[in-house]
Amino acid sequence: MKGTKTIMLVLGVSLLLSACSGGGGVSPSPVEQSPSAEQPSPSPVPSPVPSPPPEIPETDFSSLPAPKDIGADASLPDIFTLLSGEPVKTDYDYLVRLQEMRDLYSYYMYGFMPDTSGEEVTYTLDGNNLTVSVAKDGKIVSFDALIALPDASVPKPEGGYPVILGLSASMFGGPMGHAFQDVQFANDNGYAVISYNVGQIAADDASRTGVFYDLYPYNPDDPFQQTGTLMAWGAWGSGKVIDALEGGLGAETGIDAESTVLTGVSRYGKAAAVGGAYETRIKVSAPACSGAGGMGMYRYNPRQAVYDFSTVGGNAVTNFGAGEHLGSLKSDAEAHWFNTAFLGFASEENIPVDQHMLAALCGSDGRSLFIIGETDIHWTNPPGMHATFLAAQPAFAFTGAPEKIGINIHWNGHAVKTEDLEKLLPFADAQLFGKELPFELSHIQTTVFDLEANSQEALDTLLGR
Repeated sequence: MKGTKTIMLVLGVSLLLSACSGGGGVSPSPVEQSPSAEQPSPSPVPSPVPSPPPEIPETDFSSLPAPKDIGADASLPDIFTLLSGEPVKTDYDYLVRLQEMRDLYSYYMYGFMPDTSGEEVTYTLDGNNLTVSVAKDGKIVSFDALIALPDASVPKPEGGYPVILGLSASMFGGPMGHAFQDVQFANDNGYAVISYNVGQIAADDASRTGVFYDLYPYNPDDPFQQTGTLMAWGAWGSGKVIDALEGGLGAETGIDAESTVLTGVSRYGKAAAVGGAYETRIKVSAPACSGAGGMGMYRYNPRQAVYDFSTVGGNAVTNFGAGEHLGSLKSDAEAHWFNTAFLGFASEENIPVDQHMLAALCGSDGRSLFIIGETDIHWTNPPGMHATFLAAQPAFAFTGAPEKIGINIHWNGHAVKTEDLEKLLPFADAQLFGKELPFELSHIQTTVFDLEANSQEALDTLLGR
């Protein structure tokens, strides 16, 4: 894979809302600097894409520097500055920038999605147990999933029930469970749930084994064949479940394959974020407690900052601990989540992307993002996830859809809690079906970190506010 597929998509983009000019400062990409990109770029006002739109150029990966050759830059890479150093001004420019960001993540962090053409996806359903099989090049591989459907008394939309796809795995040799606990709440509110076994897709260790690697072996000598497990779990795995839904499973179960939500917790939350960025059939991405490599901002990890969590059930004075750091991600226990290039970064400030850009990719093609976090497990860097939310808002405003990004930071629990579903499901209803939110939008666009008592000068400086 030496380039990217040509994209002929056209975003239905309206003028940038005035809110874009106030939140989430941006700064030049450290991949390529130019004098025009030395200061945070002003909020761009998009112009219409020419009709017919020009093709999106392929990224010249040979021109990208090695991780060791990228200088440290503490400022946020700018969503609205192209690799050429030119500012994003038009809808077409933004399409180009989205592809650039996706390619940067592929090249430097998560590895590339393989060419899945030629795959044949089938399934078998036995009660609530689903097996998804993929045949390609004479090989057949399979992984398991669990389905939970709403009761027949729950009204079904015309196209079928929307579905929450959840990344899960068996724990300590036991049976696989669902990706979150309160599946009944989701069912009662009209959502089917399919939790699929990522442990079968790719082993959570350095072996590079599992059904994904049976089809697409990891090649240490070819950077375009070095797909990390987060990509395999989140993007490829969710895509195969959707393939099965489109191939008859949806009709058999009454599930709408076009109304999809993707979620996962912790390392599976990281994978859910990657899945939302790369599998564009995911309409709502809901990564939970994902931290570094997920929705946690690399350049904002506020150790020893003091927060007041009393309004959400915590302590009035909390000295914040250390969030997960780059060294942990590069360790033997976690390095397989990424590609080989990622191991070459000396610090977070050398990475030419940051996670507000991944958030923007989750919102490409008119799709939506709902970030879930918790305040009590500092390792997941919830202030960093909140920072990502703030820095990504201008991208959603640029496409005329500031309502398509939401966040909920609950007090404690490394999980998708009922509290999160009470906000996520109405948010998803609004995005999938155009339903009116039962609460003010601000209810899912502010967190405990927005309180005046929790203001942090370092965050204000980073965001340029």
